[in-house]
Amino acid sequence: MIVNIAFCFDCVKNKIYWKYAATTIIQMLSKSSTENEYHIYCITDDSYDWSNFITNIKSNVKSTNWEINKISSKLAFADGLHDSKIKKISAATYIRLEIPELLPNVDKVAYFDCDVYFNCDVAEYFSLELGNAYFSAVIDTQSLQFLDGKRELGDKTYFSKFKDSEYKCAGVMLINNLALRKENMLAKFIEFSKSNFLPKHDQTILNCVCRGRTIQNPLGYGLFNHSSNFKEYLKHAEDVFGVDKKTLISTIKNYKILHMINKPWNRKKISLTKRYISDKYYKEWNKIYNSITS
Repeated sequence: MIVNIAFCFDCVKNKIYWKYAATTIIQMLSKSSTENEYHIYCITDDSYDWSNFITNIKSNVKSTNWEINKISSKLAFADGLHDSKIKKISAATYIRLEIPELLPNVDKVAYFDCDVYFNCDVAEYFSLELGNAYFSAVIDTQSLQFLDGKRELGDKTYFSKFKDSEYKCAGVMLINNLALRKENMLAKFIEFSKSNFLPKHDQTILNCVCRGRTIQNPLGYGLFNHSSNFKEYLKHAEDVFGVDKKTLISTIKNYKILHMINKPWNRKKISLTKRYISDKYYKEWNKIYNSITS
């Protein structure tokens, strides 16, 4: 099986971000199977040494059934993001919205941020069914916090438009490129960005424009690692995730893909719930990171 995978990043605000991307790709490929072919697309810029990026990955990966392609972004949003609050993140986050157009010969792709840890073969995630949905992802627990009255992100009506399981996290997604291209969704994304409140940047655009045609992925395929998220998971075990707490805890302990939202390169800021999962993933991720040469 051919497994299509996409990463979007640049090094404009962080000169060593390429090392984070390389680390995550190496760790992902360490779980790969010889039965599959892994086609990796890095949608990125020219602010770092691409040849060194590839050399580091090749020197740390034993398997050969993979290829990496560099794709230059057209940055359709570059001339007017209409988002004055984009400070802590790079504008490259908006590249995710362009993936279907940038990969015209790829009909389905698994997208990942660079702060992801794989506890399974990524082919397992790629094999999930999309049907007619534009994309599938796990629920963003910040929306649960809003629904509980604990959090407000500017516009009080923003999350009120969504049901408990509708608002998804864009950091780990399975994307239906074919459907998004067919219905010219990029133009709709751009139009929406010009006149709407974007508290979560491109994630807001994806959720609002694609609302009604998304799928909630099983929690194990994009589990957040912050302790506050675990509290929300358990509180909403039955009403949002449709299982009892015991079953949900088992899912947490046996996660498939971990979204390290506190960033593995900011270890001092980590807030973990070791009662459910150990920090072995941080140790493995950082071991790979430390093996990469600049």
